[in-house]
Amino acid sequence: METFLKPLAELINPPWSYILGIGFLIMIVAPHIVELRAEFLDARMGRRRLELEKLRLEILKLRLELGELSERKEPTELKAEDQGIPIVLPQEASTSKRPTPERPTKIREWLKQHPRFARPVLLSLQIVLGFMVVVNAVGMVAVPISLWSEKDMGPVPLLVLAFVYGAIAWASYKGFMASRSIRRELNAR
Repeated sequence: METFLKPLAELINPPWSYILGIGFLIMIVAPHIVELRAEFLDARMGRRRLELEKLRLEILKLRLELGELSERKEPTELKAEDQGIPIVLPQEASTSKRPTPERPTKIREWLKQHPRFARPVLLSLQIVLGFMVVVNAVGMVAVPISLWSEKDMGPVPLLVLAFVYGAIAWASYKGFMASRSIRRELNAR
């Protein structure tokens, strides 16, 4: 075993440890930096706004087409001339199962009315909640493991601790996603 660890220990001496550390850091961080750069360039070029504008125009076009169809007054009832019995054409049932949109709450409406105040507040809230998600998710695993060797602690308190940390992480995640959706709505304007 020592024969395998000795060359590894020699590699970890200061000049090689710095090179290995920087190499691994570059391997981990480089894809995220490239992705961040691509998002920055897309935002700068306004591609996202162009896509949103295109979707808005498509929706407007569909609304106009629906208005034209309703003005045409297509008959849904045809009467048989010789029998006098109305024939009703079946109308197609809507098969799309779209979720009902959320009712805007008073806080959401107020934030939409005050976007200059809402954007930085929501961004800072996202940062704090994101940090809480990470810390509590790590705590959900790390705290019970670190307290496992304590003789006073049984498995039940450790599971309760893991559950509490998990619940806090979940609530923080839900708040993070809610603030993110509100902020995206504000940025889409």
